[in-house]
Amino acid sequence: MSKERGTFLIEFTQGGSVVCGNNYKPWWEHARELIYRSQGNRDAIQEHGWQYKYVADAVKSVKYSNQPFYDDGGLKWCDINSYQEIIDKVCKKQQLAPVKLADIVFNDTPQHKATLTKKLKEY
Repeated sequence: MSKERGTFLIEFTQGGSVVCGNNYKPWWEHARELIYRSQGNRDAIQEHGWQYKYVADAVKSVKYSNQPFYDDGGLKWCDINSYQEIIDKVCKKQQLAPVKLADIVFNDTPQHKATLTKKLKEY
């Protein structure tokens, strides 16, 4: 599977959103790990392990932007509310023109949600 460049915005049904991208692992591997570690039925996951039935309704949507994922060195994912700080650091470090998170357009992509759902089920 080729690595699609860009930034993925994952919105959770219980609130909150994170961004992730492709760096040393595909975006969905980062998202899968985060979801099993922080979403769904925490008690059941703690007792029975990472099983899809405990996170089946955790993801509200997956959106995609062709804007690069700003990675400050090993970043797997980032809460959307903290991402502007990462963007600022990366742009300054790499001497890039400043980018505003508010200007990044994320489009709803059911195919990426389907990919994430498939990968959650396979684990």
